[in-house]
Amino acid sequence: MSKRTLIDVYGPTALVTGAASGIGAAFARQLATQGFSLIMVDRDAPGLAALAAQLRAGAHVSVDALPGDLTSARFVQQLTDLADTREIGLVVHSAGITSMGEFLAMPLEPQLKAIELHCVVTARLMHTFGGPMRQRGRGGLVLLSSNSAMLRAPFVANYAATKAYTLALGEALYEELREHGVDVLALVPGMTDTPLFAASQPVMGRARSFMQTPEDVVAGALVALGKQPVYISSASDRMAANVLGALLPREVALKMARRSMGYFFPHLADKKP
Repeated sequence: MSKRTLIDVYGPTALVTGAASGIGAAFARQLATQGFSLIMVDRDAPGLAALAAQLRAGAHVSVDALPGDLTSARFVQQLTDLADTREIGLVVHSAGITSMGEFLAMPLEPQLKAIELHCVVTARLMHTFGGPMRQRGRGGLVLLSSNSAMLRAPFVANYAATKAYTLALGEALYEELREHGVDVLALVPGMTDTPLFAASQPVMGRARSFMQTPEDVVAGALVALGKQPVYISSASDRMAANVLGALLPREVALKMARRSMGYFFPHLADKKP
């Protein structure tokens, strides 16, 4: 008996948000090579169009590129309508906003935008597309969390809080939907060499030597999907999650997380408690 492929389990169509670059683009590329028709979403219209053209030519798959802002109610309604007209068997919600610095020193509006995108939009997408998957008895949902969600890292306070929501939602949905044939994975990628991560770091410092590639993160996630509720892509992040997130008292863990931020990002090291 031949081994079932991803498209056998989750095909024929995958929806990928944040698809123009970074981890989202890596998901789009790897799913296209496996024969998925793609619906790709991103605010970066030129980048989205370029990747769509590349995938159509190289992988010979159907690609719909939908540029837009996921925090716009009108645009989200467009995606909601797709659930009624297309059999979307896999949803990867990779779109994200990140920033680094002291919470009170940064403008509030971008923080609220991150809450909207990482929490409200995530809930809408999971609810909208998870329902039809449950009715069909098959499907997959991938949510992007972060190692900061487990460490509650200082200087990414709002980002960590929103990604903690994503992590908790993903784990809970894994248990709720597994008996209905729907696989859910909370992906915890850690430090990954993406434009989003680079743009948020004024000084990359020592972090660059610890970077993973988006391709490696996605390859591991696609193997983990259907086998476990959470995939932490980096061995060092898995160790940090176990030590800082579970074994140490919270006050000690927070102090160590603060020192870690200063080590990887020296521009934060002079921010004294």
